[in-house]
Amino acid sequence: MINTHRRRDVATALEVAGLQIDSGRVITLVADPEAEVIETDPDVVALKEAALPADGRLTFPAASVSAVEVDVRRSSNG
Repeated sequence: MINTHRRRDVATALEVAGLQIDSGRVITLVADPEAEVIETDPDVVALKEAALPADGRLTFPAASVSAVEVDVRRSSNG
């Protein structure tokens, strides 16, 4: 997920058609959108990892790039 909004977080709910999400993780790269990555300050971009919330609701920070990894199984409803 790429949130191209410079100042606004984006909230969403994750669903996978026909599958039940059992667990997962979200790995996000985030920094001030006006920050400059330079040799003297290489840690301006932070990598954050978190467990996927049980309800599948996520909020992607402004100006961020995220990878969402999920463990799924076939849904009993479909």
